[in-house]
Amino acid sequence: YGELLVPVTERLDASLGYRYSDYDSAAGEVGTYKAEFDWQANDWMRLRAGYQVANRAPNTAELFQSETNQFQGTFSSADPCASTTLIPGFGNRPDNPNRLQVQQLCAQLIVDYPTPGTVAADTYMEGTVPFTGINAILVGNPNLVSEEAETWTLGVVFAEPGGIEGLTASLDFYNIEITGAISTFDGPAIYTKCFNRDG
Repeated sequence: YGELLVPVTERLDASLGYRYSDYDSAAGEVGTYKAEFDWQANDWMRLRAGYQVANRAPNTAELFQSETNQFQGTFSSADPCASTTLIPGFGNRPDNPNRLQVQQLCAQLIVDYPTPGTVAADTYMEGTVPFTGINAILVGNPNLVSEEAETWTLGVVFAEPGGIEGLTASLDFYNIEITGAISTFDGPAIYTKCFNRDG
């Protein structure tokens, strides 16, 4: 890792930095860097700006976690296998374009679910054994690579605004874009995908 502070002029400073990382995991070799500028415009206002590229390698749990069960059993839509489920275009509702696939999934989840495509399935409410939840299995992935963040910042710092002695105020803007984000699918996310909530 290296960082360099360069006094460009009496009022303008530049800060440059670079870090090299070499991981034994699939993340491999990664370089990150930054360029920041600080300009004292006058006695009461200072401007600052920066551009950074950062990364985060997956942690031990994300790489090597053993199988862990996670049960999701609370649904805002009520029973997704019921034709009266609450979210429009979702689950076993008649207005879901993927309704037949949902019924086939429900048939596997519920022992006494009516045969998909029959009148019984079309009028299904909850049955004697309603769908109660999803049992998800979470496990680490040793093939994960680093996630990367690209950050732009712009700010202004005011010294003693309004003549208030000893007060410093700042206003900062930033934009962060993350690619290859490392995350797990929780119960609600799996539930949403399985029952075609997004069409």
